[in-house]
Amino acid sequence: MAMLGQQIGDVAVRALLHRIGVAVSVDVAILLLEAANPHAAVNTQLRQLTAELAAAKRGLAVMRADATLLQRRQVEYQNEAVHWYARAERALQAGDALLARQALARRLHWQRLAREYADAQTTQQRALDQVQAAVAQLEGRVRDVQAARVQSRLFHRTQAGDPAWQRTPQMAHTTSSTWRNQETVESQFAKLELDQAMDALRRKVQGS
Repeated sequence: MAMLGQQIGDVAVRALLHRIGVAVSVDVAILLLEAANPHAAVNTQLRQLTAELAAAKRGLAVMRADATLLQRRQVEYQNEAVHWYARAERALQAGDALLARQALARRLHWQRLAREYADAQTTQQRALDQVQAAVAQLEGRVRDVQAARVQSRLFHRTQAGDPAWQRTPQMAHTTSSTWRNQETVESQFAKLELDQAMDALRRKVQGS
């Protein structure tokens, strides 16, 4: 790998995978429930994830370019080995054992390089597969947060429309222990909206 002066090395790949792992570890449902301002928190999280995704894709592009270069060099060196073997064969057929030996030495040199680049290509492809899978996971998390932003907008509008409604630490503790998935969050938002609609209807009926 270092033989090419690659921009993405083993340490950088591990660091990239770690950063993606941290990014996708955020529990969006808990973020919605426990943040003081869920709408702002989700927007911040989405910006961070989008930036991480862009950086990960840039790293992935570099790795793909490296893999292509490794493959091209490996084929090039293998062709050189075949070329020098043919020259050694022709020299020996012509009775020039010394020239044949020199040609074989060059063939062995190119064979060694071809094997090194083949091994590097295998290692690079393994790392590339890992990063591609991690990037796909990160893309999924970005979609999750984009969906959560829609929910947070409803939550934000609910707070803005009802100043008396406040999130207290006790409420946050209760919700964090009972609402542990996105489907439950959605049902709570729907219930809150329905409760407000019922209150408005009662006020209308009582006032008529």
